[in-house]
Amino acid sequence: MTKKVEIDRETAAELKELRKIRKAYERLKVEHDLLKKAIAFTSNRNATSSSSSATTKKDHSVRTLCQLYGVSASGYDAWKQRPSSRRAEDDAHLIERIGEVFEANRSIYGSPRVHRALRNQGEIVGRRRVERLMRENGVQACSYRLYRRMPGMGQFFGQCVNQTHALQITKLNQVWVGDVTYLKVGAEWRYLATVMDRCSRRILGWSYGKEKTAALTSRAFRHACRTRRPDAHTIFHSDRAIAH
Repeated sequence: MTKKVEIDRETAAELKELRKIRKAYERLKVEHDLLKKAIAFTSNRNATSSSSSATTKKDHSVRTLCQLYGVSASGYDAWKQRPSSRRAEDDAHLIERIGEVFEANRSIYGSPRVHRALRNQGEIVGRRRVERLMRENGVQACSYRLYRRMPGMGQFFGQCVNQTHALQITKLNQVWVGDVTYLKVGAEWRYLATVMDRCSRRILGWSYGKEKTAALTSRAFRHACRTRRPDAHTIFHSDRAIAH
């Protein structure tokens, strides 16, 4: 009888210890899940704090979250009911105005030009504040590598006469034109090189990449040559020169 009681006590102790281990395991799973969400949120520029917190509260109870972060539930409720500060309201207003200026200028304005545009519209705001709000909200202007000035290049390209100005376009493969533009994909800028037939206005070849280089344009031209077989009289005109 005594031996059976001892076995029952050992079993009860093991079960108690097992429940503690299981509880600790569940807590670690929740912490791991929250950490993954925090990493995903900070790496996603298009995410918002409101959507992140709403998803977190949907998956986990407020009491559990308060225990994990070491805060009281009453303190969280008091913080939630606290009205927004004047500074936060002003920031929200400025973020909206910054977005309007940024979109109105094809997303190419950096913080100095956005600040200048806001001041011209009568908005009293400091340049560093505009820079901070744009950085915190992932508002980043398109930047691209300009052609480096080289001595004699202007004279060299000036000798290349544009033969397409007075040319009558009457047939396919008479004149091809090429250009490079940029477009925003997600949160990053990419470059697109295209080759078009002037007669049909059809895009014959294109190439897409992270950098604006001669290789990008060459890939677009080769693509166009695979689409059609130009003859020796086809004129190819880009923004820098022409070629036969």
